[in-house]
Parts: sequence; structure tokens; C-alpha cells
Amino acid sequence: MRDYYCSKISKASYCYHPIDFIILSGILSAHFNIFIIDCITEKLNSSESLKRIIKINPEVIIFLSGAVSLGSDMPFLWKIKSKIKCLMVGIGDIFIDYGKELLENNSFMDAILLDFTTNDIVSFIKKKDSAYFNIIFKDKENIVMRRELHASGVFSIPTPRHDLFKNRNYGFPFARRRRFATVMTDFGCPFKCSYCVVNRFGYKKREISGVMEEIKFIKDIKIHEIVFKDQTFAADRQRAFLLCEEIINNNINIGWICFSRTDIMDEELLLTMKKAGCHTIIFGVEILSQELLSNFNRKLDLQKTKEVFSLCKRFGIDTVGTFIIGLPGDNKEMIKKTIQFSIQIGCDYASFNIFTPSYGTELRKKLIENSMVEDSLCFMDSGISYPTIETKHLNRAEIWSLRQEAIRSFYLRPAYFMERIYCLHNLSDLRSKLRNGLSILMNHITSCMVKD
Repeated sequence: MRDYYCSKISKASYCYHPIDFIILSGILSAHFNIFIIDCITEKLNSSESLKRIIKINPEVIIFLSGAVSLGSDMPFLWKIKSKIKCLMVGIGDIFIDYGKELLENNSFMDAILLDFTTNDIVSFIKKKDSAYFNIIFKDKENIVMRRELHASGVFSIPTPRHDLFKNRNYGFPFARRRRFATVMTDFGCPFKCSYCVVNRFGYKKREISGVMEEIKFIKDIKIHEIVFKDQTFAADRQRAFLLCEEIINNNINIGWICFSRTDIMDEELLLTMKKAGCHTIIFGVEILSQELLSNFNRKLDLQKTKEVFSLCKRFGIDTVGTFIIGLPGDNKEMIKKTIQFSIQIGCDYASFNIFTPSYGTELRKKLIENSMVEDSLCFMDSGISYPTIETKHLNRAEIWSLRQEAIRSFYLRPAYFMERIYCLHNLSDLRSKLRNGLSILMNHITSCMVKD
């Protein structure tokens, strides 16, 4: 999967909507006829995909690529360009640091889009030369870089075409209904964690009225579940209250999931979110060391984290804790404490991710400067793949082993099995849990066979 400048392999049986394309579907359909081809969810091989594209014969192709798929993406894109003379525009994590080089070295590529929430792509396609930024493009023999360095303020977009993303193969592990929609109410992030790429783009917020129009459209097409793809839902506290109150006051009965941080939550906000339909929150906990996290511009209040997870349980909000294993400076004792903490705080689900020096991040720059990472393109995945780098205290095999221990320690508890059975919400939820549980188990068994 590759969207929102991040690419990885899913750890279970799910494939979520590419938010870049969802946002662009509204922007582009206001000016052009558009087609969406998601080869993963449609289970198309390269030959079938190529036939579909040739049949459409588009004037412009916008594609997603990333570190997790670069090796297979590029040859396929070459094939497309050899068959169709069209404008080809890319989006993805690899283009943030290496956009210029990739344009120079790949003649099939014409441009790179850096901010998919603006109207710049429309101006570029229509050749309104002075009307766009956020684009890196070829101008004869030159590479032109027009970059808006720091997004801010408020923005609006046309309502995305969720009707084009109704394939039943889309899935999200914490969704309680088979069909769901993905919505983004802001772009970027106001926090400055150095291991995350998204803050590099600044932070801007959508008009609440536009978000509400989108939610109403989602309800009109008979979808009753939303995943909010904001990097940090409620980063602007008052705005979060306004959105929740609009959902409540308009009697929109819809369930939803969001990503957030424990340090911005409290009882009042959680209760309001619950009343507005929030049933699951994914919290970035990362590691159990404020001293280490401070090196990456990340704060962690352990007591506040425990309180927020406890409040969520009291209010009937499911929680997911995400944790990073193998950050620079990490050690065995710290990781084992983090594993125990994931159990102690009582999160309903835990996601243990191998640290990767993601493209576009400040941390990657520092690691390159310290000769810990090569300044080049390579395969990277934080989901289920073998670690990319070692730490001062742990080699790659030890990091991998601790990640496997984390999964076993958290999920293979009799008490956990009983709790999950007790908390089932409906038949769709049961099917999702069985499907994803089996997938996690199979991935874990396969991962245990991996050798350096």
C-alpha cells in the first residue's frame, strides 16, 4: 500500500482506500472525466491492468508509488508509456527527497505532485503556467521545482467521489462494517516528530462545511462507517468539537475511527467524540522512554496515556496502540518494557512496527549525515519486512526477534481471546476479526521463518 507519502505492506487482511486519489477524485472530476483503477483491490495482474489502461486510453495518468513497490512499479509504468502517449504524474514517499533524480532518470515520467489537496494539478494539466506550485516537472531539458514549503490556514476541496471507491475488497481492520469511506479533514500535522514525514508539509485545515457535505454524501450512497485519515484528529481542539457537534446536531448516525495522540485528549473531548459516533481511536504511543523520544521531538506522558486509555474503555471506545521497535538508541530492556506497557494500558489492539528511516523525514537526514543510512533509494517496509537498519545496542536479528516476541506477548493471551469474543459487535465485525486474526497469525508464522 502507498498513500499519503507512506508505503508499507499490510500486516493483516486489509487494504484501505488511497486517500490521495479520494481527494483528487473530487478536484479532478470537476474538470475532467476520470477513471479509477486500483489493481490491488481489483486483484488485477500487470497484464490485465495494462489492457484496462489501454482500453481507457487516458490523456493523463496519475499514479502512486513508494519505497515498498518501486522495483515493480517502474517497469510497469515504462510499459504503459510505451503503449500510450500520455502525461504521467507521480505521487509518493520516494519523490519527496528524490523527485528530481527520478524525473531525470525515467523518461516516462513527466511530473510529480507534492500536495494532492490543491488545485495545482488541474492548472498543470491545463497548462496554466503561472497558476500552480507543489509540482516538480520537466520543461524540455530542465527539471522545474515549484514547491510550496509550508502549508497553513484553511482550504476547501470539491466533495470527493466516494461512489468510485465502493469495491468490497477495501477493508480496514478496525471498521465495524464491511463498507466504509475514508475522509480527510486536514492536511499535514502541527507536531514535529522527526521520524514522521507528514509534518514536512506544514498543517492546514479544511472548512467544516465542506467536511459535512462530504459526510452527508457518504450517507446518501448508503455508507455508514468512516475512517478519518487525519494524522492527528483533534490537533485543533475547538475545531474537533465543532465537527462533532455538527455531526450530532444534524442527526448523522455514522460510526467512525480516527488517529490521534493521548496528550491532546481528555474526558470532555472523548465523550463528545463518542456521542458523534467515534468507536475506535488509534493512538501513537511509540516507545516507553521519554528520554529517547525527546531526541525525535516527541513527548510522552505515561500517566496521561494510562488515563486516556482507561477513559476510552469506560466510554466504550476501542483503542489501538501503535508502537515502534528499533528506533536509534533503542535497546532490549526498553522494548520489553514497551511490550509490557501495551498490555498494562489495556489497549484493544496493538500494532508493532519496525522502525524504517522513511523518505522525507528529518531523522533520515540525520542518519545519512552520520553514515547510518545510505543516501539512495531502496526497498523499505515497516509492516512485516525484515529491519532496514541496526541500532547501537541491537542488530537486525535481535530487533526482528523482539518484534515477534511483542506480537506473541500481546495477542497470544487466553484473556485477550476471551475479551475479543465478548466485545464482538455484529456479524461483519466477527468476519473481520477472523479474517485479520488469521492473516496476522500466518504473517507471524512466515516471519518467524525469515533469516538474515
